[in-house]
Amino acid sequence: MGPTTPRTSWPLCRIQFINILDTEGRLIVSSTGQEGLSFKDRPYYQEYMKGTRDIISTALVSRTTGTAIVPLVQPIMDARNTVRGAVNIALDLDYLTKSISETKIGSTGFIFILDKDGTALAHPDKAQVLKKGIAQTAWGKQILAATDKQIIEYDEDGRDRVAVVQKDALTGWTFVMVTPLEDMLAYLSSARTRSIAIAVFCAAAFMLLIWVLVGQVILKPVLACVDFARKIADGKLDETLRIDRRDEVGDL
Repeated sequence: MGPTTPRTSWPLCRIQFINILDTEGRLIVSSTGQEGLSFKDRPYYQEYMKGTRDIISTALVSRTTGTAIVPLVQPIMDARNTVRGAVNIALDLDYLTKSISETKIGSTGFIFILDKDGTALAHPDKAQVLKKGIAQTAWGKQILAATDKQIIEYDEDGRDRVAVVQKDALTGWTFVMVTPLEDMLAYLSSARTRSIAIAVFCAAAFMLLIWVLVGQVILKPVLACVDFARKIADGKLDETLRIDRRDEVGDL
């Protein structure tokens, strides 16, 4: 079996590092070169020790790099199905924020992502990342209360906005695409009518856009990383993963 080989990248997701942990939560191998750190206090430690697979942890500040990440964790099992450790792949939230910040919706529209507890995973305003400020606002509570796919109209700082919301059951993440109401009305006005048919079409177009963004651009690479970690944990060391790294992470 040979080492993993880096290939081309996905635009919105990047692996920051890969760790191997033992049954005491100690770091035994890492692409960062660090060893011996303890992660026993992390929420995912108890989960992987129970043999839980496909763990997508809550966002946190990395103990090895000091940056914002989402750990994707898989337990390493022996032939008797006993947990012997875990593989931990860290998704880089700074890179995700940078990527979505470059995606513009209308004149001043934007995209952001919330964790299931309301923590901002990615936002054009980096000061919001790993904070729960949005979840504490009236409109933020509306967004978190949304189920599956939904369109919400709300007021922020005296400006009417429209938010297209989509929730993902596996990750627990809420994906939000926000645009000023005036942009949508301008679109309707340019069509020289404000008929129900065009309003429905406009809403459908927004829903389709966020579905493509969520399903194909963000979730696809996240789930690929989860699957890759599972295969490595199962001892399939000849697996490859398309990652955006040409350094020690790619070598690992």
